[in-house]
Amino acid sequence: MPYLVCENCDIFYEVPSKDENIDLITCDCGNNLIYYDSLEEYFIKKGKIKRPLKNLYNNLLVSYESSISRIIIFCIEEAPSLDIENIIDILQGADSDFLYENSLKTLLSYSALSNFSKIYLKETINKLIDESFLRIERNSQNSLSVTKDGLNYLNSNQLIYLDILSQNIKNKTISPTKSLDLSDVLLNDPSKTKRAHVAYLLGETKDPKYMEVLCEATKDKDGNVRRLSASALGKIGDKKAVPTLIRLLKDPKPQVRQYAVRSIGKLESNKAINQLNVMINDDSPYVVKEVKKILSRTQNNSEHSIDNLEPSELIPILLNDVDNGKRSRAAYLLGETRDNLYVDALCDATSDHNGNVRRLAASALGKIGDKKAVPTLIRLLKDPKPQVRQYAVKALGRIGVKRDESKTLIIKEHKEDVSAPVKSTPKEDDGKMEDIVHILLNDPKENYRAQAAYSLGVRKDSKYVDALCKSTQDESANVRRLSIVAIGKIGDEKAENTFIKLLSDPDPYTRQYAIIGLGKINSKKAVPHIKKLFNDPVLYVRNTAFETVSKL
Repeated sequence: MPYLVCENCDIFYEVPSKDENIDLITCDCGNNLIYYDSLEEYFIKKGKIKRPLKNLYNNLLVSYESSISRIIIFCIEEAPSLDIENIIDILQGADSDFLYENSLKTLLSYSALSNFSKIYLKETINKLIDESFLRIERNSQNSLSVTKDGLNYLNSNQLIYLDILSQNIKNKTISPTKSLDLSDVLLNDPSKTKRAHVAYLLGETKDPKYMEVLCEATKDKDGNVRRLSASALGKIGDKKAVPTLIRLLKDPKPQVRQYAVRSIGKLESNKAINQLNVMINDDSPYVVKEVKKILSRTQNNSEHSIDNLEPSELIPILLNDVDNGKRSRAAYLLGETRDNLYVDALCDATSDHNGNVRRLAASALGKIGDKKAVPTLIRLLKDPKPQVRQYAVKALGRIGVKRDESKTLIIKEHKEDVSAPVKSTPKEDDGKMEDIVHILLNDPKENYRAQAAYSLGVRKDSKYVDALCKSTQDESANVRRLSIVAIGKIGDEKAENTFIKLLSDPDPYTRQYAIIGLGKINSKKAVPHIKKLFNDPVLYVRNTAFETVSKL
């Protein structure tokens, strides 16, 4: 991997290529940054790696590590779609049933590195991932695959500098095992170069016990210490670092913001990644480039990105998202909560135009087991999709409704609408709804406010539109989204201006639902405003904008 190096401060920045980073030309100290194709080239120039005649041993170690790296990459290319543990078993020549059953003992790389420890091989694989020679496919097995750069390296004579065997090559003067000394140096040493070096070393350990001291180091007065601390937090991978990294998105140093963005991408936190949308207008081109790369990658996995959301955040996705897969996944996840708080939303989802969503909503209602869902499930027994009917029967069985009883209820449905809610008296209803409005606008718990917004939408009464318009300014993006969904159900046009303002909301889901809401109230006035989102950085927002404008 190429680097830009400040020869005065001995500071380096990894970069994709020379041509793509012309904006990053000076260090914090004011000196120009010099481009090197590899750190090895820089270390040779500075004398940290000696020429063969001066220090043949160090160069032999680098060559040795390069050969080991090629064997590992060859093994992964020879046996794709396996996770790290299985790859290590192959390299060590393990005698396991899995290797035998899948004929993996016949591979050329089987037992190629039998004398190496599991710890060393795992660390080397992680280094190759950091170098972008390998990648982890985010599937159920988290399997390894070789990148294009990895294949090029495999078939080249290039040396790679991993610093696993050759600890002395970097002239390290501080041992990573002295945790107390390291923490003290990182936070208190008067030398900014030493503090930066320790931040880098702690990141290389990938040990979560250093997370707190690194979070504290992100407040260092020196930008390079903050940058390397942000990088280290990404390498450690503990999501407790998310608030710290979000704070660093406002750092005055663009390099610090860039590394905070990169670490957020590694942590794969939905909360943090949503914050990156506001960074798309950053005044530093290489920060913007890093943001676009991460947003593009997360959008490619959008169907699975909802798995870490809170249950209440799944409701607007279930009811309003344009992606069939995401609505289906939301239905499944709500069922897994086994919480009757989400029965009403799931009942609504059984009217979805997509059969798979209806099926999974029925299944979810069965898992929750609330008898309030029985009329809805009875209705699904006449669904045109046989799988939906099948899952409705299973759900009724889980709730405790017998097959014969189901038939009776079907007959009864012809005589009366059993799915209609039991109506309270006007006086009771007004008091209850006033309480819900109060919760929507005043309750300190986000989940309660979100549920209140949904409940008001179910009433489909325009007298609650004003309160819902106010709640679209809630500090919680989820409350804003559910308020939009509720107004969309009510269908009152006086929310038009509120929806238009929400098109610039920092949360992409909120922008998406605002577009959908404007479509539901058939707002012609909003068309030029929606068209501005044709260039939105988030793919599903752009798609929703195109689809809505085509219908208005």
